[in-house]
Amino acid sequence: MTESLPPSAVAPDGVTRLLVDLASESLPGATRVLVVDDPDGALALAAARAGCEVEIWCDSLVHERAAGAACAQLPRVRVVDRPGASDLALVRLPKSLGALAEICDAIARAGCTGAIFAGRVKYMTPRQNAVIARYFEGVHATRGRFKSRGIVAGSPRGRLPVEGELWQVVDAQVAGLALQVHSRSGTFGAGKIDFGSAFLLENMGTFLLQQLPNRPLVALDMGCGNGIIAAFLASSSGNVSVTASDISRSAVTSANATFAANHLDSAVALRSDALDHAEPGSVDLVITNPPFHDGGAVDTAMSQRLFAGAGRALAPGGELWCVFNSMLRYRPLLTEAVGATTLIAQNRKFTVTRSVKSR
Repeated sequence: MTESLPPSAVAPDGVTRLLVDLASESLPGATRVLVVDDPDGALALAAARAGCEVEIWCDSLVHERAAGAACAQLPRVRVVDRPGASDLALVRLPKSLGALAEICDAIARAGCTGAIFAGRVKYMTPRQNAVIARYFEGVHATRGRFKSRGIVAGSPRGRLPVEGELWQVVDAQVAGLALQVHSRSGTFGAGKIDFGSAFLLENMGTFLLQQLPNRPLVALDMGCGNGIIAAFLASSSGNVSVTASDISRSAVTSANATFAANHLDSAVALRSDALDHAEPGSVDLVITNPPFHDGGAVDTAMSQRLFAGAGRALAPGGELWCVFNSMLRYRPLLTEAVGATTLIAQNRKFTVTRSVKSR
């Protein structure tokens, strides 16, 4: 990759600009480039226009679709479900060290012969270097540019960490049920049971499951993470058909492992954005513990999209059960997106609500 950043319809941010500059300066001659978690396609476009064959591999379905759409007219770019061998991987540093370990493991085992990582300086720590150094030789940091900094890595180590280190397993007692929860290291809440989900499940056991009608129901766990909510539903009632969904590839893998560990053959997890896989009016019950952070900042836009998706998917009279931090003013949003919303339970930190789809 030998050219500087070419003009693009997608405006690159500082991290993308730095990644392209470092690729040009430090590792010239790359012809096969893997782009990891490109949120808008700017990095893939730059690599393709520099003459490279480009693969896009994203954990987030939202990022994958955006990057794929931005590069749809370029025959040298393709979106992949798993990384292949490459001369160079260009990686935007993820938020968590667990997610970084998942990325490093995947690209090292795929045969990537060099990698450049970059992120905003204010979010970077020496621990990221240490994670990368477990998988690659010659790891070193670069000088900062564009309020960003890079980490350059050489070839994969001869002996990589065992893949089992990327998994966390927790034996949980939730609302009277014993469940084994499996989480990939990059999945939200890996290695623990999220307090909000636990509070939701306790109240679901008290109120919801006692009121389920004696007929088959279709239930969706939206933003499933490690799948504990869906596993609880599938374990609690034989009348409920449960599907879990998440935009995260890591989360879907985790949830399916949780279902397998608990012998829940009727439950399945898939990648979906705000229930866009579900037919309108086809669902009886949606359960969610929605995210409310974008990096370190509170951002309710993601939750609003999820609520709108639930309102579209629910059948008339269907219910959305939601848990959220009590500081967030979600009840008006839930009422607008779904229907009449009532308080089920509240403690100092969390609130559980029930919204009924307007007929």
